[in-house]
Amino acid sequence: MIVLLLTLMVLSVLLVPIPVGMGSFFGMILSKNKNIYLFYILFCVGISLVCLLYIPNYTDDLSRYYETMHLMQPLSSWSEFIDFSQSNSVLQYQGTNKLFNIIEYFIARTGKFSLLPFVSTLICYLSILFPIVDLKKHKELKSSAAFILSVCLLLLFNLNFTANTMRWAMASAIFGLVSYLYFVKINRLVYVWILAIPLLFHVGIILAVALVVFVAIVHKPSIFSYVLLLAGFVLFWAYVGKDGSMGASGMFPQIASMANTYSTDFMDRNLNGMIILYLSRVAGLLLLSAASIICLGKAKAKWDGFDRLCLLQFFFVILLFNNSMIFNRYLLIVSMLSVISIGKNLAVVKISRAQIGAFLTTTSVLILCVTAYAGCKGMIFTVSRLDLIFVNVFSFFSALPNF
Repeated sequence: MIVLLLTLMVLSVLLVPIPVGMGSFFGMILSKNKNIYLFYILFCVGISLVCLLYIPNYTDDLSRYYETMHLMQPLSSWSEFIDFSQSNSVLQYQGTNKLFNIIEYFIARTGKFSLLPFVSTLICYLSILFPIVDLKKHKELKSSAAFILSVCLLLLFNLNFTANTMRWAMASAIFGLVSYLYFVKINRLVYVWILAIPLLFHVGIILAVALVVFVAIVHKPSIFSYVLLLAGFVLFWAYVGKDGSMGASGMFPQIASMANTYSTDFMDRNLNGMIILYLSRVAGLLLLSAASIICLGKAKAKWDGFDRLCLLQFFFVILLFNNSMIFNRYLLIVSMLSVISIGKNLAVVKISRAQIGAFLTTTSVLILCVTAYAGCKGMIFTVSRLDLIFVNVFSFFSALPNF
């Protein structure tokens, strides 16, 4: 009987992976045993397969990555790739994002460029959902709360975002994962290096990394240590304003360059675009408020490194409020940390605080449904969306466009 069930399950995954993946989401939410990890992996893989048949618009970031991979295709050796990365203007701009450049190179060698958004989406979903799955597995989170929080994370990291703004999406998602792993599962200083992994995908996340390393090293922060941290932030911003030349080489000049570029909202937006932008900000601030209300409901003596990290990130993102694009990007990180913090602390605070937090989180989810729909509605695939649901695994990989 077990063999028959396993056979049927494997056939289902191969023949209708997306429906199986969507169904696995509910298995992930409802499961109370070790099968939760199987459902979690099936869901992440199933939903990420959609990106294999995604056709980017010429204005999408993904089309730029396709152009870069097209230039990489003639490279036949690792040394040629190194030389190319030092001479190509795009890779020079991404110069400090070593791991992302390497992923691009290996995918370019296959000629199947759509593997890049697939890999990006898979990494993001595995990263952002693991804390919720782990909390659910250890019975620290009820199914209803796990459902709302998982949906919230998936809306924050919607398919259009993970398939296009992939460097920042992967850096942010991995930041949430390594922060959770370090403070909740490991909490040993010898492993503090894992907190720097997000920098391999996007160097712009350095502020978040600096804060998480500060929290990891300074176990009992004083007012003086916080003043020093704030002074360092001010000095860094002064450096950014002084040395923000585009095209500069080296890690810190690149950070300064990006900070200057993203200090204003340089995107052309119509009225609808501005409405969606501000709705996303409202959703993020609601999640920040919910997490703060719940976290502050704990006795201070019970705060751990993750709680202190969330509260510190909340404070610093407010300092970035006048820098439009930087604020938007760091608000995503804070929103993700807020969702994880809510899941981690929901069961240990008074019911009144939990109810307020749940109300604010649910309201945020409703708003994020609108922003995620606005982002994804323009996505085009090689087949119709209805046919996409019933494409089997073999068709997914055989129908990949070859460049």
